[in-house]
Amino acid sequence: MKIVFLENVIDFGGARKSTIELARNLSSDHQAYIVDVHGTCKPFIDACSESGVDLEILIKQDSQIIMTDSRNIFSRLLKYIMFFFVTLRARRRLGIFFRQFNPDYVVVNNTKVLPLLLWNKFGSKVILFARGWFMPQQINGRDRFLYRHLVDRYCCVSEATRYALVSAGIGTLSNTFVVHNSIDLQKIQNVSPAEINAGPDDTKILVSGGFLPTKGIHIAVEVARQLKEKGFPFKLIITGVVYDYRGSKAYYRKILQMIEDYALTDHIQLEIGRSSVLQFFKASDIFMHPSDTEGLPRVIMEAMAFRVPVVANAVGGVVDYVLDGYTGVITRYNNVDDYVDAIMRISSDPALRKRITDNAYELIETCYRPEQQVNAFERSLQ
Repeated sequence: MKIVFLENVIDFGGARKSTIELARNLSSDHQAYIVDVHGTCKPFIDACSESGVDLEILIKQDSQIIMTDSRNIFSRLLKYIMFFFVTLRARRRLGIFFRQFNPDYVVVNNTKVLPLLLWNKFGSKVILFARGWFMPQQINGRDRFLYRHLVDRYCCVSEATRYALVSAGIGTLSNTFVVHNSIDLQKIQNVSPAEINAGPDDTKILVSGGFLPTKGIHIAVEVARQLKEKGFPFKLIITGVVYDYRGSKAYYRKILQMIEDYALTDHIQLEIGRSSVLQFFKASDIFMHPSDTEGLPRVIMEAMAFRVPVVANAVGGVVDYVLDGYTGVITRYNNVDDYVDAIMRISSDPALRKRITDNAYELIETCYRPEQQVNAFERSLQ
């Protein structure tokens, strides 16, 4: 079977890592190719190469055309014109590639690339792989049109995402399937711990995510403020990426200002732009995940695989595998007091910590193996 993953990669986060992982896992029995429209994200390109996944770049560019970064109406109009002609070129190149490769299935992660398939799907079945989580009212008319006319079936990263698609009237129970992410436990065995500038009695708390308000890094800083006020010894490690557009840069500046205002410089270690953060899981005592919305966050699976207890919001697919008091601790939505209480309880109760991490590791080992992901994806095609 020939499968193409059609991407327009701006940043290298969990969703893109999961695309590479699925393409690699499928490659043993199928021909899997990743096609990236612009090839502007070097970490993504490097990760494809390191994983041995075939990658085709349609139009190599140095940077993406980002509409929302232009406040001037003439500048925005110029960007729309440039985007139109670049899209035409990309579509021609895609047609050439598809005629050569002749894929059976085209997998897309979002609607950004679906317009490339308008008027001609090149004889392929189109699968939308929904990796996020959303409320039905968040789906606009444009996206509904693209789903209705282009998508043949849906793969969802979690049960919560599947329910969201079905309740929104996008997919049906018969054409919507769950295909979880997977973790290769063998691959992480030899990871060395990162160097963390912490005291011998400090609890090392890890937060990992892009610098966007929805990732909740500001909540983590508020938690750090309360822990400091309570005299609790800790080091908060924040790993993430500052994306190349205005909103992300502004949010990063806000986080820096909060750290300064709360006098937390000695308590927080920032690690920006790391292509891999696995070594920080290896060195951490607790993983905190205050995100607003998630499909099935890869970072939580990685924490569980490293036997690091997870404290998280109950959003989206998080509750697929974080069972409160059993495989992790669930907080009330972005409740700072709950996070503080959970961190202090886990740090002072070795039995609780062991029970949570043992159960979480067993869950990953039992239910999220690479071969299970491949089997679930293959079933979705039948």
